[in-house]
This record gives sequence, C-alpha cells and structure tokens, in this order.
Amino acid sequence: MANYRREIARIRWYCELVGSDGPGRWSIPDVTGYLDFLRDRSGDYLCGRRAARAGDIDWTPFRARLGASALANAQKVLHALLKFWFEAGYRRANPMASIGSGGGVGREAPRRHAVPPDLIDEVVDFMEQIPCTSVEKKLMFLRDRFVIRLLQFTGMRASEVVLANMGDVELYADPKTGRAHWSLLVKHGKGGKVGRVAVPARVMDDLRAYRYAFGFPPEPVCGDSTALVLSTRTRKLHRTDRAPQSVVGRRSQRLWAEVRRRATLWDIVCGAFFRCAKSLREAGRESEAALLERASTHWLRHTFGRQLTLRGVDVRVIAKAMRHGDVRTSMAYTELDFLDVVRELESL
Repeated sequence: MANYRREIARIRWYCELVGSDGPGRWSIPDVTGYLDFLRDRSGDYLCGRRAARAGDIDWTPFRARLGASALANAQKVLHALLKFWFEAGYRRANPMASIGSGGGVGREAPRRHAVPPDLIDEVVDFMEQIPCTSVEKKLMFLRDRFVIRLLQFTGMRASEVVLANMGDVELYADPKTGRAHWSLLVKHGKGGKVGRVAVPARVMDDLRAYRYAFGFPPEPVCGDSTALVLSTRTRKLHRTDRAPQSVVGRRSQRLWAEVRRRATLWDIVCGAFFRCAKSLREAGRESEAALLERASTHWLRHTFGRQLTLRGVDVRVIAKAMRHGDVRTSMAYTELDFLDVVRELESL
C-alpha cells in the first residue's frame, strides 16, 4: 500500500504543478506527458529538506532522480488505476491500453548478470599459478576449481550445491544409445523440487582430482552421504572417540568438516574472483576487475544459461537444464546485450 500511496501522491503533485484536472480526465497525450515528466524532469524538483512533509511549501514527492525500476513502477500503478476506472465504468476508455503497464519509460529488459567464460578461465589460470606451499593450499585449490567449474557448467544454485552429497553424482543410462552419462541428482532444488543436471567430462575430471586429493577414490560411490563440498579442515572429535586425534590422522581417515552453508560457498567463489581482480587491476584491466568484484555464485548460473542461449539451444531445453518451473523465466536469457553480440561476431 505504501507503494501505491507514494505514486498517488506524485500524480496529485504533478496535477497541481501543470494545472491538470486529474488522471480521471487524462487522454493519451496527458499520460505520455506525465511519464515523460517523470523520466526527464522529475530530477529538477527534488525535495530540498529531508524532514519536509506533504503540505510544506518546499515539499515534493521526489527524493532522488527516478531510475528505470522506479519509472516502470510508476507506470504500472498508473496503468492499474486507469484500468480499474475503465472496468468499473468510471471512464469510457483506458488511455493506457495501447501503452501497457511496462513500456514507455525506456526500461531495459532485466539484466541477468553473468561472468564471461574467458574471464572465468583467467580466474582458474590465476589460481593455478599461485604456489601451493602447503597441503591445505593444494586441497583448497583443487576444491575451489571444482566448485567454480561445477557452477559454471551445470547452472546449479548455491543452496543446491551445499546440500548435495558425493553419492548424488551418478551415472545415468541413455536407453536409446546405450551410453551412460554422469549426472548430479538435485534433491533439494528451489521450492523443494527434485531434478537432475548433466555433469560434463571436464567437471568430472576436476571432481576426480579433488576427491583423490582428499583421500577418496576418484570415482564417486552411489549412496555416499559425504558432502559434495568439503572443508580443508577436519572435524574435531571428542576425546572418548577412538578415531585419530591428530590432524594428519583425521585426514588419513577422511574426517573432513563439511561445507553446508551458502555463505561459505560464496566466500570460496568470490575469494577467487577478488584475488584475480586485484591482479587484473594491477595490469590496468579496470573494467574486468570491477566485474569480478561484483560477481557472485549466482552469476555463474547466469553464465550457464547465457551460454546455452548463445549456442542456439531451444528455450525449452534451457528451461529443463536450468530447472525453471516456467519457460518464460528462461526467456530472459534470450535477451542478449551488446557485448554478447560483439563477442559472438568476433568469434566468426
């Protein structure tokens, strides 16, 4: 309700400013004039005092210049108001019927922030160049590389990764070809849904190297309840347990602590991004460094979706691969920005 009250206050203030009788009598030019005012001139009427209230001589309903989201919201509220009046019989026509509730304010399609694959490759290359001066650093590198590649090439959500187990990685047979493909059973998807994602060969190679370094057989074992993402630290045991009490002993027994929090996964991925960004900034690559500093685990999910789009994959397949409940959600990945187009043209 606060949202609607704010927009109604803006409409009333605007009507007093231009001497309009109110939106009940507006025609199409009146509507477009109001929307143009919000977009181009509302920043000239910012409220001078933060403490000013409606009715004060220096009060205006604008605290800052309106961005694309605020402009779209204002149009949505006005559209709903005029549509209600028309359907209730208070108006003979709806002047916004041809304008709609989401266009006319220059709002861009929602951006699905993604990290370009070549930049992810640079992050991994940078990780490989860092000397592994201890066992823990070696373990950390192999685990972190696997996590980044898993997110990049499966599009899994962070919550799905931290709730996954080693035993969820399993072979899935294709009855048509007789071939078996590595997959990961997603038991805790968004909304409690169960799904399955394909695990490419390069991700499996990283998983095998990571598992072997942590003392496990390279191939995952069905039914293994060990967390998919492990800490480089071991679990602390009670003195009454017969298990080894030393760190080396616990490592040999694979008594690793588990990563079950999204925040920890975020630290793993963003830590790698930040370290690479620092190197890029020192090399004068400011824009790429800034992008990595803004990136998060979810950006890698968007990278996966965008790459499927660039390869011309059918949107229904994208929806299945991303495990979207509605194919319209997947349609957002078909909205390519200018840089996507440039990169594809340069690769021809």
